[in-house]
This record gives sequence, C-alpha cells and structure tokens, in this order.
Amino acid sequence: MSQPKKTIVVTGANGGLGLAVVERLLSEGHRVWGHYHSRPESLARFPEDRFKALRADLTEPAAAGAMIERISAVGPIDALVNLVGPFEKTPLAELTPMAWQRDLTLNLNTAFNTIYAARGALLRSRGHIVNFTYAGVENIKALPEATAYAAAKAGLLVLTKSLAKELAKEGVRVNAVAPGWMMEVGREGARGEEIAQNLPSGRLGNPEEVAEVVDWLLNRSPAYLTGANIAVGGAWEF
Repeated sequence: MSQPKKTIVVTGANGGLGLAVVERLLSEGHRVWGHYHSRPESLARFPEDRFKALRADLTEPAAAGAMIERISAVGPIDALVNLVGPFEKTPLAELTPMAWQRDLTLNLNTAFNTIYAARGALLRSRGHIVNFTYAGVENIKALPEATAYAAAKAGLLVLTKSLAKELAKEGVRVNAVAPGWMMEVGREGARGEEIAQNLPSGRLGNPEEVAEVVDWLLNRSPAYLTGANIAVGGAWEF
C-alpha cells in the first residue's frame, strides 16, 4: 500500500546531507520546502512543482517564525527535518567564546527556533520532527577538536528526547538521526581513505544511506517509535 504524500520542511537543504534527503523525499512523491541561508544554486536541480526553496537566517527566532508562517499559509506541515549544523574542527586550546557561541547557535539554537515556530502546525497535523545529531553522541566522551559541536549536539539529543516525551500524548513524534563519517566535499581520495582505515566498516558512509533512514522514519517506521537516536555510522560510534 502506498504511503500518503506529505509536506515536509527540510532545513539546511543545500548541504550534502540535505540534498540527499530532499532528493529521496521527492522521489517518494512528497512535497518539500527546502531552507537555505546561502548558496542556493544546488537547489535549482529540484522540480518546482513539488519543491520550493526558502532563504532564512534560523539563528533569528523571528526569521524562523516568518518562514514557517509562509509555509503554513500554503497548507499543513507534516514533518520537520532539522539539518542545519556545520561541523568545524577547532582544538580546545583555540576555542574562543565567539566560536563556542557560533557552534551552539548553529547546531542547537537553529533547531529550537524552528521547532518553536512549527510546533503549532505539527500539533495540528500530528506530525514528526527529525533532528540531526552525530553517531556516538550518546556515549559522552571527550572530543577535543570538536568540543562546542559535541556539546551542542548533546544538547540537541536531550531536546529531542524531552520533546518526544512531552509531545507523545499529542501524537507528535520526535526522533534523531546520527550520521557518522560521510563521504563529503574535502574527504575524497587519500583523505577519505585515511579516515576509512580507522572505521570498522572500512569505508565512509554515503549521504543517500542517511536519507534512506530519514525516509523510513517519516514514512514507514512504527508509530510507537519516538525519542530514538538512530546511528548511521558503520559502528564507528562504539
């Protein structure tokens, strides 16, 4: 039996993972609103009849609210996928207060701002929220070259679980997807091979594999599944 078609909002849609998620959801016949902050060129590949790109600075609560209001004016929102969250390596000795605030803002506050703005719409549709953490985030350990990023993602996981518990009675599900080392720009060739040698799976992951999990969560996972953090890391996280 075919699944009902949904309207899904994807933030950070123009990144490597974002593009894969959008492409997968569109291939399943869903309507997608893709958020970006800069560099929209990569989004031009998607069909305009089922995909709309929206620019917004989600670090600003008002901007997140305006974006969701614009989408809601067209119709219901069935799901929100929060993909904004850049990974930047910064040794702890070089981590300034400004860099700390930037990582927390981009990796945690943007998700909260968008969820806050979309909560009413998702309550009406009994929808689904999918946040993005990273493989291993539940195993609290030192990440000296990504301290702020790890702290922000740990906070996002707590937010995911808290919302899942609070919104379950309202019929809204909240889950997280946790990618491991992915094949992305800058990890081709020798660099990718070097990373892969230290991974149990012996290779980097593909963004399409992450997109497959997002699609499953939104369209085929059990209604009783909420508050989960699903790792797509090839066992790197253990």
